[in-house]
Amino acid sequence: MLRPRHILSTTGATLVGGGLALGLSILVARLLTPEQNGHYSQFVLVLNLLYIGLNFGLGPTSTFFVASQRASVRSVTKMSLAVLIVLTCLVLTIGWSAYHFGFAQAVESGLKIPTSILYMGFLAGLLLLSCNQVLAILMGAHRYDLVNILSVSRAALPLMLVGIVTAWSPSLSAVIAAHSVGLGLALALAVWVFSTSLSGKLSETQPEPVSNWRSMFGYGGLVYASSLLHYLAVRGLLLLVSYYSAPESVGFLSLALLLLEVTLLLPSAVGQLVFPQSSAPAFDHDALNMVLRVNLYISMALLLLIFFFAEPVVVMLMGRSYAPVAHALVHLSPSVVLLAVPRILSQMLSGQGHPRYPLIAAALSLTSGILIGMWAIPRWDFVGAAWVTNLVSAITCVVTLLGYSRVHGLHVRQILGPRLQDWLGMQRLAMKLVGR
Repeated sequence: MLRPRHILSTTGATLVGGGLALGLSILVARLLTPEQNGHYSQFVLVLNLLYIGLNFGLGPTSTFFVASQRASVRSVTKMSLAVLIVLTCLVLTIGWSAYHFGFAQAVESGLKIPTSILYMGFLAGLLLLSCNQVLAILMGAHRYDLVNILSVSRAALPLMLVGIVTAWSPSLSAVIAAHSVGLGLALALAVWVFSTSLSGKLSETQPEPVSNWRSMFGYGGLVYASSLLHYLAVRGLLLLVSYYSAPESVGFLSLALLLLEVTLLLPSAVGQLVFPQSSAPAFDHDALNMVLRVNLYISMALLLLIFFFAEPVVVMLMGRSYAPVAHALVHLSPSVVLLAVPRILSQMLSGQGHPRYPLIAAALSLTSGILIGMWAIPRWDFVGAAWVTNLVSAITCVVTLLGYSRVHGLHVRQILGPRLQDWLGMQRLAMKLVGR
């Protein structure tokens, strides 16, 4: 069961993992020119697109059904392995077809993504997909400490390898190869930990009825569609920037989006914990509402810090040539507040069997984002993309908040209205966490 130390360890692991990911991006920016960094950002975009696009809701479904005891660890593991094998064959087929029929060359010509980077992104995306699936099952089994350790390792290993390899060869190809090998090592470690920690559960032979499998994939399909559309609504704008502008603009916006993600680490950690717990009958919605409000206070403070200190911090970390990253981040700053709420509520709604609200939010965001992005990005480059991201964030926030209020019969004022008890409650929680 969830204990106070799990809250601390998960929050700490999320912060450390986000810090390591940021450290990797800063290291790469220091090693490469803005144009080379733009191509590295394209590699990261491709691997994440493949991970999100081929996930099919497998990870959230596994967590949900193992945590709610609707399926055994053994059956979910067997299903996951079968799906991953099929997806690997599918990616190999797509890769061969893209090269044979000239699709890869068309991508290179239109989106300015070199063919070698495209294929390395495919490989890295498969490794990330497999690694995260192992973590999803462990999360469903409530092995929070192991998930936290593996999450940090998943971010640390690519950083370590990039640092080691580029000490001899600080080139774009070396960075991409080291990043991919790091993900491979993270997968190997996750598989070893999984097989040793859940050996007893893997020996269970409880069969699963066909109706259960249909239910799993029905739920997973909604979660998958929601994740894919939301990712395309935000990160998909990088494809438009890649088409309409130069590779360095892709790098500038990608780094700004990464820095935005760093400001959202706290609500992301809360959402990660809420997802497997929200289906429990004793789930405390009043406590969640308090965390939402306090999270908003923190987000508003971060917005002010970005406005005043973004440029000197970015220049100090990455160099004067990356000053446009700070410019993009300032324009992205409204999303710090707008995404603080859905990062928690989307996970909670999906965990309680209501993934349709995050799906609606993602569909509306993607449609609006593409239409307005095709008009704004050719005119204002990555700054236009930043404000389209703010629009996407606002739509996501409003829809998930209304969905949560409707499901639980609460008015928006009851959820987000400031209260003195918020601070008192956080003080009590802090004292409980430190054991006083």
